[in-house]
Amino acid sequence: MPFDLPLPKRLKDLWKAKVQDKELLYEEPHVTIWKKAKKWRWGLRSRAFLDPKPDPSEVLKEILDLIEANYEELCRQWDTRFPSNPVTEEEDDDAN
Repeated sequence: MPFDLPLPKRLKDLWKAKVQDKELLYEEPHVTIWKKAKKWRWGLRSRAFLDPKPDPSEVLKEILDLIEANYEELCRQWDTRFPSNPVTEEEDDDAN
């Protein structure tokens, strides 16, 4: 089941932000943001948009602020759904 980031009532008729439950395992961990038929992927590792289109400037700053404010919970939600592709990549202990 996807995790829906709670949004203020005035936003949730047009906008959604979710950690989906059926993503490709090789994708960078991300939150999917929707406005009607448009969708954006915001990377949890890079803390930036993953795609140039649709234009990321169309996403309200308030949505991005809510994502940042809930960043740790979004990371937990991703890691719960995709433990083989966690947000924080583990360091290789043999690298020393």
